[in-house]
Amino acid sequence: MYRAFLAQKKYNVVLNEVDESRGKEFLAVKLMASFLSCSDVSTRTSKAEEAEKLASSTCQSDEYVHVLLAGQMAFIEERYTDCLRITNSFTSFLEVSALTIQALLRLDRLDLAKKEYKKMSEKDEDASLTQLSQAWIILTQGSGGDKLDEAYYIFHDLAAKYGSTPLLLNGQAAALIARGKFDEAEGVLQEALEKDSNNPDTLINLMSVSHFLGKSSEIPRRFLNQLKDSHPRHPFVNDLSSKESELDYLIKSFSTTSSVS
Repeated sequence: MYRAFLAQKKYNVVLNEVDESRGKEFLAVKLMASFLSCSDVSTRTSKAEEAEKLASSTCQSDEYVHVLLAGQMAFIEERYTDCLRITNSFTSFLEVSALTIQALLRLDRLDLAKKEYKKMSEKDEDASLTQLSQAWIILTQGSGGDKLDEAYYIFHDLAAKYGSTPLLLNGQAAALIARGKFDEAEGVLQEALEKDSNNPDTLINLMSVSHFLGKSSEIPRRFLNQLKDSHPRHPFVNDLSSKESELDYLIKSFSTTSSVS
């Protein structure tokens, strides 16, 4: 239940109600709430390190929730290798396997992600997490049209079964974008925007779709500014800032070289 509150971004509910004396799992959930609700980078890192220490003290295979949450914190901080190290002994659980696949895809290890997915499908091929993992792999490897359609329908069917969420809608949109169906993707993304106006994936995908549809440069710029305001530390924003700095450096270097010549 408290993990559901985390997903709804109701962090104060968790912080105020969770009795961490009930066990490691409850302490981990409270640490995750502190981590997600904090804007200070050093404090977030401290919470993640505390969660990792808690996970490292676990040897019982049935105590996996705090291992999973510690891995998720490392993943959010883009420490994908650390995420895999934390969760390595607990991949018998579908949730941990799904997180492992996400980390492997971020590390461009599609081969290992496919092996992990095979293990998941052997355990429960109809599980929602198994289907989501399959769709993520299809999108990452840039499969042909039929496979992309399969990914789209995985997200679509899960949304029909459990209700539309920004995650599932962005999955549909990503498959449509890969198929070149930009108008359809824009419609799906507008629905996602109505559910969460500051969802980073929605804003990034809307930037891409606006570009492909040839819209005025003001529109993607508006989405970018909104992303910077709502998620200033997002990997996309950090990467863009880094590239802008590199470009400024090259321009200055070129200008200096030209002046000397």
